[in-house]
Order: sequence, then structure tokens, then C-alpha cells
Amino acid sequence: WRWGFVVYRTVYTPESDAIWPAAIAKLEAYLFREIDRDLFWQPPSSWIWKEPINPTANAAVQSHMRNLYLSDQEQYDALGIDAVRERFIELTQSWDRKDDHDGSTGLKWEFCLLIDEDVLRSLIDAPEPVAQNSVSDKEVAENKVGNPGYIKVIDRSFDTTEEPASRDRNDYPGWMKASLDCLWMLYDITEMELE
Repeated sequence: WRWGFVVYRTVYTPESDAIWPAAIAKLEAYLFREIDRDLFWQPPSSWIWKEPINPTANAAVQSHMRNLYLSDQEQYDALGIDAVRERFIELTQSWDRKDDHDGSTGLKWEFCLLIDEDVLRSLIDAPEPVAQNSVSDKEVAENKVGNPGYIKVIDRSFDTTEEPASRDRNDYPGWMKASLDCLWMLYDITEMELE
């Protein structure tokens, strides 16, 4: 089995080529750290169950993560958000016609991730993720851990032809910036909702 995100790269410069591997490594390190978050959760003192959580399942989830990185400069260089959405819709429609043995099962199809120049810089500038057990709640509250950076998330179902006034939220542009700290939670979302 496989799980992961579809990630589009839309920036192609000599500098971006040099830092791309480090950016992807950091993106995945944040994701893995979030998967391990439950290992450091402490039950309330009133709970009877006090056993530590077995990390075997977390390791299995991490080992099956396979993001699909679409990084063909000829196809994706300098594409904007709406163009990436269209490419993503085309991809989801073409993969819908394939059988389930091609490795697509488990990829997140409700939205895709976008790494443009701003996101690439955010990834590189983000601090290295630290293990959840080495950061106190107070440090997080006081923002001493540092900004984890962000990635752009594009909603596949957003209708660009619909008039903003007729949408549920006319200020929603069909995409958002998501903190690297919430990627694992994003995988569980079945549709993008704003409240």
C-alpha cells in the first residue's frame, strides 16, 4: 500500500535546482515528525492506561509514504495556481481510468500541494523539525520553536467559473497556505472547508 500527496513544482532556476532536494527532505521530515506526534502524547493522570505507545505502526505508515512529485520544467515552469489546478484535475481524471495496481491508491486526490518560489524559500528558511518530546508546550505558545514554514494547498473542486458572490465563502480563492505542522492532518481531510 501507498499513501502521499501530489506535489507540483513550478519554480526552475539554478538556485531552486540546488536547494530542491533539501526542501523535499525538510517537507518529509515535518510530515514524519507529525506522524510521530502521538508517541509523545501523555494521557491525563486520571487515565488507567499508562503504557507507552508502540511505535511500530508509526514506522509502517512512514515507510509507505510516497509523494508524487511532478517536477517537469517543460510542463510546469511558472504555472499559476489555476493552471496547476487544471493540470491536477486532468491527472485525477486520467488516473481514475487506470486500475488500482499502478500505485495511485492512497494518493490524496481532493487537493494537491504546490511548491512555487515563495514556498520553496519558506521550506528552506523553516527550522529543522524537532522531535515532539523535546519541545515544551510553553515554548510552542511563546513561539520559541520558530515558524515551521508553509506549503500551498490547491482545492481540486474549486470552481473558477463560479461568481464569488454565489460561493459559500466569497473570499475563498480555492487555495490556502498550510503550515508544515499540519500536513499529516491534511491527509485526513476529504474536502477543503473553511469555517
